[in-house]
Amino acid sequence: MTNSDPPDQALPRPRGAISIRPAPGVRRTTSIDVVWPQGRRGGMCLLGQGRDIQTLDAHVPPTLLAHEHLRLDLGPDRKVLAVLASPKQLVLDRLVGPGQEVRAALRSLLEAGSLEHTPVYQLADDMPGVMVVADWAWSRWPDLVDPDETVRRRTKLSKMEGVCIGFRPGSSALATAGAYQDAMAVEVPLLYHPDDPYGWHSMSEFAEVSLRRARCIDVWRSGERLQIEAYFQDSGTAPDGRRIAVHEYTIHAHADWLAGTLLDVHATPHVLPFPECRGAVDRMHALLGLQIESLRTAVPDLLGRTRGCTHLNDALRALADVPRLARQLMLGTGSGD
Repeated sequence: MTNSDPPDQALPRPRGAISIRPAPGVRRTTSIDVVWPQGRRGGMCLLGQGRDIQTLDAHVPPTLLAHEHLRLDLGPDRKVLAVLASPKQLVLDRLVGPGQEVRAALRSLLEAGSLEHTPVYQLADDMPGVMVVADWAWSRWPDLVDPDETVRRRTKLSKMEGVCIGFRPGSSALATAGAYQDAMAVEVPLLYHPDDPYGWHSMSEFAEVSLRRARCIDVWRSGERLQIEAYFQDSGTAPDGRRIAVHEYTIHAHADWLAGTLLDVHATPHVLPFPECRGAVDRMHALLGLQIESLRTAVPDLLGRTRGCTHLNDALRALADVPRLARQLMLGTGSGD
């Protein structure tokens, strides 16, 4: 089944620190930080890293399964100028070139299958969405914003109608006259749990304008069910050192351990920019019974445009990597049944 929070529980309600790692369990964390080395009118630099760890005993440090990095340098026109990945992936060179469209290039990578389900692919898959929301970070720094910022924003909004449930025709998101969404943004604490020093990979802090997308996926087993908790946050820096979030969700799901099918899924929104955004959590029943591994392509087909939320959809699509994480869990526990 799917369900959402009661309508009288108003947002924003930041979640706070992430749960302590389940044991035994496998966790993937990813983060993408966006900065503008040449200022507002210059290009962007996207700095991503992803880590997979396996926890067998809560009292013992986890085993590192993977720790990968991806950096994209973009020009003012949002075209990719350079790619740096660790471990090096020559196939990512396809992202570079005049006229190259990033998401189309990523689709070709997925079809090739060379990076599928790895942390670096998750980073690459997330970066187009990060590029869309990144400009919001400048709303936290009004003294640095150009006089024509409202005009730029209005031009962008003119192309947004119908892209998701939050921008459906008649939405309050389309009536902002170019102003950034401020009313629902809220200060958020650090994601690190004080009792779990290994819960996140190390993330840099920035004193300048920056945006961060952070994800966490936990996978563990309970009987014949695979338990899944996924977390997502988009947040930006502020001049006074605070971090302000504009998007934040937690997803809980169960899957059949052997069949790999999605049995139920529940999304809790913590921070969203517009009232209409919350309607997306009631549409997820369309995914029940699907193979989790198919979600990266199934979610946009079933929940695309005004049927879903772009950011919730990306969080659901990321669950396609759960079977890979579950296999690591099986190997670690020695359970082959």
